[in-house]
Amino acid sequence: MPTADPFLIPPELWFGVLCEEVSTDQAGRFNFGRVFNTLFLQTPPPASGLKPFAHLQAILAVGFSHGVGEFTASVELQNVDGKALARRPEPWVFQVGPGDAQAATLADVADHWFTAPGNYYYVIRLAPGDIEHRIRFEVAMPPVVAGRSSPQS
Repeated sequence: MPTADPFLIPPELWFGVLCEEVSTDQAGRFNFGRVFNTLFLQTPPPASGLKPFAHLQAILAVGFSHGVGEFTASVELQNVDGKALARRPEPWVFQVGPGDAQAATLADVADHWFTAPGNYYYVIRLAPGDIEHRIRFEVAMPPVVAGRSSPQS
């Protein structure tokens, strides 16, 4: 039976966000633009025969800090019942440890169409170590604005 690497220390989740822009400034600090955790369903006219829908088109940015070793992070989009809706084809591979690599920031396009409101999760699984992190967001009906005949008008 293989033994665990005694020098392996799993990293901590530093942040996990959905946003529309990621950039760095001259000092190397990250800027996340238009961070959000809610998408609103669009409701087509009833005559169209189309279901309500929401399009997630964003960047999933995840940061890990501390730890020592090389890790893989698989990414899966799940509904609240744990059903997989999408998977990143390849896991992220990163190293953290003393010196220059004290943290790792990973970013990828998040693109999915939803037809039902609810809570959804990007599930990040680290290996080795079998650690799971869940980044929650909501797909919701749009708020009703007083004085408008419908949320979409």
